[in-house]
Amino acid sequence: MTERISAPRKLPGWIYGGLFGCMVIISWMGWNKYRPATAEEWARLVKKIGGEDVLNAIENAETVYATRIQLKGKPLSWTTDDFEAISEPVRVGEAERHELKKLLASPRNYDLPDPKGLNVVPACMPRWGFRLSFVAGDETRDVWVCLECHHMLFVKDGREVGGLHYSRMKDDIDALAVRLFPGDQAIADAARN
Repeated sequence: MTERISAPRKLPGWIYGGLFGCMVIISWMGWNKYRPATAEEWARLVKKIGGEDVLNAIENAETVYATRIQLKGKPLSWTTDDFEAISEPVRVGEAERHELKKLLASPRNYDLPDPKGLNVVPACMPRWGFRLSFVAGDETRDVWVCLECHHMLFVKDGREVGGLHYSRMKDDIDALAVRLFPGDQAIADAARN
């Protein structure tokens, strides 16, 4: 007895077109993520973080400290003055320091504003979870991090000079926060969301 083998059904052409389109989009997304940043992106980054000296402090920091912070009481406004340190500064290890430099000093890791002003920025009241202090010589630049809305605030000489959303590097910053503050349940909970 011979077994009859049926020919595979032919799929409609639109399926092949859709699959090809998906492959093109996925390839473009992968390339776009790893392409070098343009001069325009670098200029927007420098402007949004508060200037060239802030970028230089991040890139050239000899030491980085992380300090856990939280809101004091129930203030009417949430400025940096409304937050207090709840831990001693922790010296960031060499590997984490290099990881931070790589992450924070790259325009590809932020949601940079569109030069035409077409961005949609999430509205939030940041709940700063920790502060990173980048020390280079006698200069210190601080970066305040909110793990809930994925926002970073750049502070120079106690004055807010810039801010950006960092959703592109959220997973890296969350993992780093958990390593910097092991056993801190509030950090672990915020990093999971």
